[in-house]
Amino acid sequence: MILPIALVLTLVLLTFAGCEDDKPGTTPLQTVNVDIYETVNYGAKYLFLHFETDLKTYPVTYSIRNGLKTNGNNFEINLPDIQKDKYGDQNILKGAATADVGLGTLANGVYNLTIKVAQNINTGTLTVGDSLMVLDFPSPQALTVNHDTVRRIPYGTVWGYISFSNAANDAIATAVLDSLTGIGALPANYPAGYYGYFSVDDTGAFTQNVPAEVEYHKPIFRYYNGAVAPLNQLLSFYHTEYHNKIDIVVYWFYPSGAKSGAIIPQRPGDGLHEELLFFKSNN
Repeated sequence: MILPIALVLTLVLLTFAGCEDDKPGTTPLQTVNVDIYETVNYGAKYLFLHFETDLKTYPVTYSIRNGLKTNGNNFEINLPDIQKDKYGDQNILKGAATADVGLGTLANGVYNLTIKVAQNINTGTLTVGDSLMVLDFPSPQALTVNHDTVRRIPYGTVWGYISFSNAANDAIATAVLDSLTGIGALPANYPAGYYGYFSVDDTGAFTQNVPAEVEYHKPIFRYYNGAVAPLNQLLSFYHTEYHNKIDIVVYWFYPSGAKSGAIIPQRPGDGLHEELLFFKSNN
């Protein structure tokens, strides 16, 4: 029996749709941006690459699918497409799809780096030194390197901010800074450059990304290589006594301890928490 053309087309489309349902939910990947960051993991500096799509029209829960192969000083990163999820049809925020690829604790040296974005193959190098990390891609395709040179954050660096919604609480924020001085936290005096989470200009001025909803704030940029307990006690005191007047966000690179990284006292729960510093800034 010869079926009508319209019916044949309908059956073909239904069959194709059924096959599509069996495939992973993905969407094509176009241009991505890359930055290099470091955190502190069990006392050692740990490097990772943060990727974001150039387009910021995706549900924020979407991610860039990624894979990593290593062979000695050679790294191959594959970014084939964007992974959808079950939340994509809900009314959620839009933004870039992202991926973080950890490279581990790398000794100083030059590493060969291949980044494949969809079908575009980019070959370059990552140079790791005592004070600098440099990404070099001579002819990038579908890849934008936001910062090719990133200064490494010295151990003992404390940074962040004290935020408040009422200008009258400026004095409390100032008291926090004075207390930091009291436990031996010194003003940080670092070379000009981009440090991943913050920047320092030629005058020594410190800048960082602060959420847009923060009305007033005072920056924290110090060097503290003392014991953990005094800093914990200081932050806990202000968090407990003035929790309804100020918020304190503090990040600390320190070289010892089972966990090194961020102290974020205003997180929900029972006070102060220590956790790995694995976040990115939009500087």
